[in-house]
Amino acid sequence: MNGKKYASAKRKRLINNTVVHVILAILAVIWVFPILWVILTSFRAEKGSYVSTFFPQSYTLDNYIKLFTDTTILNFPQMFMNTLFISICSCILATFYTLAVSYCLSRLRFRLRKPYMNMAMILGLFPGFMSMIAVYFILKALGLTEGNLIRVALILVYSGGAGLGFQIAKGFFDTIPFAIDEAALLDGCTRWQIFSKITLPLSKPIIIYTVLTAFMSPLAGFHLRKGNLPCELRPVHGGHRSVEDAGEGIHRQLVHQLRCRCGADFHPHRHSVSELTEVLRGRCVRSGEGLMAHAQTWLPMNHKI
Repeated sequence: MNGKKYASAKRKRLINNTVVHVILAILAVIWVFPILWVILTSFRAEKGSYVSTFFPQSYTLDNYIKLFTDTTILNFPQMFMNTLFISICSCILATFYTLAVSYCLSRLRFRLRKPYMNMAMILGLFPGFMSMIAVYFILKALGLTEGNLIRVALILVYSGGAGLGFQIAKGFFDTIPFAIDEAALLDGCTRWQIFSKITLPLSKPIIIYTVLTAFMSPLAGFHLRKGNLPCELRPVHGGHRSVEDAGEGIHRQLVHQLRCRCGADFHPHRHSVSELTEVLRGRCVRSGEGLMAHAQTWLPMNHKI
């Protein structure tokens, strides 16, 4: 009788495990498939943004070679190195801040401890972009918005508020027996020695988690540094040092867009920014310099790109 119950329970557990693993496998495929498609598309040899096939028909390494060697339009190597440097420095500072705050709130008892945790929980409900203008003016007052000091400013911005994300690490530290700390105190250890030589070696999983999250946050902001302008306003040859340089870059980019989209062969200094913008929008009305005749050749009058 007991043998039948044991076999029935074993069979039921096997069925449950099989169903769970099948569901997890399906979810894993759904999650991994878009990433795999993006990777395969990056090696696609076909030209253009839109193709008729879902998977690439041929593969090439020219896309990556051009990305890292052709800096005419986009200096990707420099952008990536700047992002990597900022991510590493921010990761080191943010990891230390998070672990230190988490240990203090988990092990120490002091006044305003509970109000601080409540305040951190409430502040976490608001997005960080709400403080963007205030943070910018503070950095500008400190002189950190020009030159190489911009990297320092970004590191401070990414790592400065890391201490507010202490909840997960504090929960892990709470699982470590407090008796270990008491025994270390009886042996003459300081709080720093307990933290660095006892608690941290026992907390490798949460350290890895904190390092990964602290590194991914600034790295994920890579697209914000060069990708937040409309394509018509992105500079062709990198950053600008003055308003005149920025206007010249916009002018070149408009010409670049016309050549790419419409096959027009314009000289950068022959037409103004407003004229080129009107042509791109399909509502050019000037005819004095022959621009209207060219516009009618490339674009319908009511066509908008």
